[in-house]
Amino acid sequence: MRKSLLNKGRKNPICIFCITLLIVTLAFISPGETSSVETKVKIKPTPKITSVGQTFKIDVYISNVANLWGFEFCLAYDTTILNCLEIAEGSSFLQSFGEIQIFKLTVEDDYNATHGRVWVAITLLAAPQAATGSGILAEITFKATALGECVLNLYSIHWVSGPYGPELVDVPDKIILGDPNGQPMDHEVVDGYFSDVPRPWIYAYPPSIVPPPYLIPGENFTINVNIFNVTNLHSSEFKLAYNTTLLDVLGIAQGSFMASFGNTNFISNKNETGGLVEANITLVDPIGATTPGNGTLATVTFNVTAIGECNLDLFDTKLTDPTATPIEHYTFDGYFSNKAVIHDIAVIEVTTTPKSIVYAGKNVTITVRVRNNGTESETFNVNAYYDNTSIKTQKITALPAGAFMTLTFEWNTEGVVPRKYTIRAEAILLENTDANPANNALTKEGELEVLPSEQPYVFPTEILVAIILIIIAAIAGIILYRRRS
Repeated sequence: MRKSLLNKGRKNPICIFCITLLIVTLAFISPGETSSVETKVKIKPTPKITSVGQTFKIDVYISNVANLWGFEFCLAYDTTILNCLEIAEGSSFLQSFGEIQIFKLTVEDDYNATHGRVWVAITLLAAPQAATGSGILAEITFKATALGECVLNLYSIHWVSGPYGPELVDVPDKIILGDPNGQPMDHEVVDGYFSDVPRPWIYAYPPSIVPPPYLIPGENFTINVNIFNVTNLHSSEFKLAYNTTLLDVLGIAQGSFMASFGNTNFISNKNETGGLVEANITLVDPIGATTPGNGTLATVTFNVTAIGECNLDLFDTKLTDPTATPIEHYTFDGYFSNKAVIHDIAVIEVTTTPKSIVYAGKNVTITVRVRNNGTESETFNVNAYYDNTSIKTQKITALPAGAFMTLTFEWNTEGVVPRKYTIRAEAILLENTDANPANNALTKEGELEVLPSEQPYVFPTEILVAIILIIIAAIAGIILYRRRS
């Protein structure tokens, strides 16, 4: 279905521009090594549930990438229910590692009769290192225009040999990721899903169990498998997968929701080797059913055995009414982590152009380089100062862990008192407490001296008069000499 959906309509020959330029650019960059780290590209959040008329944003998110130099992808969506309003390069993930080139950042709402296409291609041009970590590749804003649901399909475009020459084809389930050698990088693609059709939800609650507090090995925690906005429910079933190197299941108990409507038959099972919990809850009364409502289907208790992170994956979920007719619904996974969370932003370099002397009234370019030394993406302000006077503040949003960013500040010295000044920069976290505030500020090596304004040179009048008199005397002497001769 995906192939026929995407291959409908016209093929724009300009595709070759982006693909060829991206791959050729990658091929001539300084060498690097291709990482074997498992990389995933997915739509977040998914499923995306909203209502008709609402505007919403999704992220194309990459995780566990190492040595990334450039990427290209297309995303198809159903234009009968969605209108794409905007696309933006995602929170400077690549840009946080160096200068970038955007080859493609376009929206085609009329790509074919039923589907639109978002097309993005971005590469690093100059950087001290390739991109590593996790972050947002692109942010896409949609408006739900009608009732319906669709896959938000990630794919790529490639040239292949056809019966009449080269032709473009859509390649589902893969995008283009390139390392500094221009070599493709292995990855997994996970499509997104959109719906504004009202349906019940089965979801893990709390959706994320993360520090603080830190759950160390030996401690326990519970999650609920909840249901929302369901009616006429007679039987429910789910499976929950977890990481056995990190968690053990101590037990599973029935929740209060279905039991509040009558006697139930509760069947549960846990497979500790395979990391699986499953449960079935059915009202005993053959025609018993719930009224509209929300509640807990079951509670699962875990014991923490190690440090790490994993998804709590809900799958094979089933809801049926008294006639055994399936009830369509949405499913939302959970997440667990007890990894140490470190918030640490550092200013690592401050330079100026010119380096040490400037005339009052001239501009000074201050270059500030910052790095996220922590484990989480961070949003923070960077301030530049001469002595204690602020020059400008710039905001950085969601800088990935381990990433760098270079900022420039322009200081106009018009009206500044001529003397020597200290130039410094400071980074201030906006949402968290910095674990190492000592590296938040840095002063430029050596002071910058502002000299009095340059004055236009005026030739001294006395010298000018003397020169003129000398010239006149010389001419008079020559004339007199010729007459005597």
